[in-house]
Amino acid sequence: MFLADGGIFLNNDLATLWQKKNGTITTKLSSLYSEGFEVKKSIERNSDDKLTLLLYAHSKSYHKGKEIYGIKFALEALLQSHEKFKIILVDIRGDYSELVEKLTPNLDIDYFPHEVDFQEVLQICDIYLRPTCMDGSSLAVQEALLLGKRVIASNVVERSQGVELYKFLDQPDFLFNIFSQKAAKNDYELKSVLEYVNFLESL
Repeated sequence: MFLADGGIFLNNDLATLWQKKNGTITTKLSSLYSEGFEVKKSIERNSDDKLTLLLYAHSKSYHKGKEIYGIKFALEALLQSHEKFKIILVDIRGDYSELVEKLTPNLDIDYFPHEVDFQEVLQICDIYLRPTCMDGSSLAVQEALLLGKRVIASNVVERSQGVELYKFLDQPDFLFNIFSQKAAKNDYELKSVLEYVNFLESL
């Protein structure tokens, strides 16, 4: 960054921090643009009456002692609920297999310990849960919003318009947002890649 003419960040806090540190011109830009993004053909859902919740983890990773993807937090919180729901857990490296096996008798979990077509999975869920301890501009969050899904995420960073926030590591607030609150207005739209081009031209 100290050698760069400009810096592109995924959230405003980092952009502001680096601009103050060394005066480098910085901006916050999306990681997904309207050019080239296509919504796949809609998939028909099963007609059961269970609320379907989607969780995603690339790996069981930690930052400053906190679980990055918040899977254990989310599953343990959901164990406390008496509502009717189903969980889809996409765990790319299969790191949570033991936890899932332990909780399966008490939770209805469809477990995918491998890569999936994320748009297809999004289309069969009601809510995408993002209980992370840190974040940038998540592609998964953007895709969920674009497909008209509710997104509930921790308040650890600034989130896209339309994302519903809960207090980080607060189980009651997490469950309240899932089962009690009305959905936030979701009018999220992708911006043009011209924003990226214009920033480069301004340096």
